[in-house]
Amino acid sequence: MKELSTSKKNVLRFFISRIVPRFKERDLNLTYIKLVFNRKDLDTIKNIILEEEKLNDGYNILEENYNEYNNSRDDSINYIVIPDYKKLADFLYRVNYILLARGLKSTMAIENYMMTVWIRMGVEDLNNINNFFNREVLILYNDDFFEHTYEFFEKKDDYDLCYEVSNNPAYFETNKRLTFYLGDLVNNKKYSFPSIHYGLVEEDGKKKCFLYGIQTFKDANIKDLNKILRKDLKSLWNDNVTSPVFILTLKYFMELLKAYNIYDIEVPLLQVFNYNYHLEMDEAITRTFTEYSDSEKELYENDLDDSVEKLNYLHDKKMYYRFHNKSEEISKNKTERFIDTILLMQEKFDNIEILNEPLLQGDSLIIKIKDNNKILKKEM
Repeated sequence: MKELSTSKKNVLRFFISRIVPRFKERDLNLTYIKLVFNRKDLDTIKNIILEEEKLNDGYNILEENYNEYNNSRDDSINYIVIPDYKKLADFLYRVNYILLARGLKSTMAIENYMMTVWIRMGVEDLNNINNFFNREVLILYNDDFFEHTYEFFEKKDDYDLCYEVSNNPAYFETNKRLTFYLGDLVNNKKYSFPSIHYGLVEEDGKKKCFLYGIQTFKDANIKDLNKILRKDLKSLWNDNVTSPVFILTLKYFMELLKAYNIYDIEVPLLQVFNYNYHLEMDEAITRTFTEYSDSEKELYENDLDDSVEKLNYLHDKKMYYRFHNKSEEISKNKTERFIDTILLMQEKFDNIEILNEPLLQGDSLIIKIKDNNKILKKEM
């Protein structure tokens, strides 16, 4: 069997020596990520490491994972079984190549991607990790497809409907998010919608969109949009299932995809490790915030000076109230509530066809955009 190239050996050594030990770091909330190789591959990896250096903590952790999986397996853990180490090396090599070719020189940014990409895995990905590797590489390769900001002919009174693409931080479901906004060119104002988390792949010349969720960021102007788009939103009110602005945002995104001849959508609904991540993050944030004494809290709450200590306290407080005991709610927002938003959009606009029964027929909701609705046209 063909041996790994020097470049792939190097990136595999980097991953094992730098990334694998970080899964054990408590403050990163990734302790549930446990990679398992077969004995033959583990021995080969050992020899690859010994070509350049001594055995390290990363390799020792892989040995621990192997012994635990084969001798004292914990059924509550979703082990990531890698049947062929060469597939992992190829995946890491391609990720590294794409990020470097894109001008990303920061080793930390590449480390963060290699460390957190596992959070995106679904149940079916655990059973076919090679498909997961291929999908993530294709998404990464197509990340620049919506890299520009366009103005559309669609007018909302004195506003232009536009969109912009931003990079997501590590630990998010996707590398990119897209945000629509109403631009007031005269007064130089813009009113942002919630953001869409997405990823694009292309196979056999045909693009497909993976749609991961919709989220309100701090720059979203929901109250202003409710006033400006009052007529548009009136027919979208529902029994508090979801915000009408969310429904309208999804509708705009469907139109944008269709404008680029993208009709196929997959909505992953069961990301195995995302729930674990939020659980561990909740525990870490709670630990940090509850270490403040009552006297410290009173001091920082009333302190008029923005000291480093006060700013740290306010940050910890914000994170605590945002994430404490919110794991179930976050999980629900990513599944039931997101499905409900999609179904309401379908009911109101009849712009999509749902091709399967979500959560009963596979991990994902499969959608086809209908070709019988008006689309937004970008200015050329």
